Amino acid sequence: MISCNELTSPERELWDTFPEGQAVDLRAGEPEQDQVIDGGRWGPERTVRAGVVAALLLGANAGQRVRWRQATTTTPVACS
Repeated sequence: MISCNELTSPERELWDTFPEGQAVDLRAGEPEQDQVIDGGRWGPERTVRAGVVAALLLGANAGQRVRWRQATTTTPVACS
């Protein structure tokens, strides 16, 4: 279980905006840095752990949906 005080900055932003269903935009703002194909090279400022996404989807912070732009997860999410 992930504690709220363990959240990184982009995870906290996603966590806080999740209940309102607002999008979290993690784009760098420069087209050459925002290529999805380069997502594996993005740093921690654009990374959200799959466990955080799973916790949100399982009701840890009541909300509507996960919405982000230009982010990558560090581990796969297993949905069953």
